[in-house]
Amino acid sequence: LPAARRSRAAARGLRPACGAAAAASAAPVEETLAALRAGLPFMGSEGLAAVCDARVRYEFLGQLDKSSGVDDLVRRHAAWGGRLEERLGDVELEPGSLSVLRADAREVVARQSYTASFRARVPPPAIARLEEIGQLEPGGFLPCRITVQSDFTIDGATGKLLAQNDALVDEAWDVPGTIARTEFLLARRPPSRDAVTWYWDVLRLQTRDEWSAAGYPTQDNGGKDFEFAFASMIARQFAIGGGIGICIFAASKVLKSILLSGGAVGGLGGGGGGGF
Repeated sequence: LPAARRSRAAARGLRPACGAAAAASAAPVEETLAALRAGLPFMGSEGLAAVCDARVRYEFLGQLDKSSGVDDLVRRHAAWGGRLEERLGDVELEPGSLSVLRADAREVVARQSYTASFRARVPPPAIARLEEIGQLEPGGFLPCRITVQSDFTIDGATGKLLAQNDALVDEAWDVPGTIARTEFLLARRPPSRDAVTWYWDVLRLQTRDEWSAAGYPTQDNGGKDFEFAFASMIARQFAIGGGIGICIFAASKVLKSILLSGGAVGGLGGGGGGGF
């Protein structure tokens, strides 16, 4: 009995220690969550650097924008706000609340979304279409709303930010949605990227995603068919003066007519397709 009592007493004595250890490990995580709540959507350099792991990873829409390292992420946060205002003008940001999706001893995953509202100048080929559906404002502007969803992975032991993954939600594949998404993505150009290659990558991503959303493959022949058809379509559109919005809106129609009529390479020889 005395031995049993000592065993039970020892067990009872471990519980406060375990609780203290859990509280100690949770404290850094709570500090990081508090910093994110206070600073998002675009955190200041010092505040962000203080909560980041040295090898923190960043990803936006898969392969469109990827980086690793605290310096790269700090530069992105510092540039985003200015770039959005520079390209989109009087943009309004509506940040949502930060919520914890999953928490365990290994890692904590939190999510925050924000909505950017702005007015985009409409490419001339799209003006008539938008006037028909009553979405065009005086002066040829289109009211736009884009929602960005950010997932943050935090180390459960150190409380350091391990990763930030951004995505767009509630995407629409009509002309207004395409114009809004294009303008926003162009404004999110990373500091390390030049405007020309970033512009190309944005157009290619949107074309591929729209085509995939319509149920058509983009990986046939290792993706080479898509890449060739996309490059040819862009060259054709700019040759005839097509604008960004119509170019992307027509992309899936052009590609479908090309590839479904006998393959990307063979179909291109027969000329056009995809009425606007």
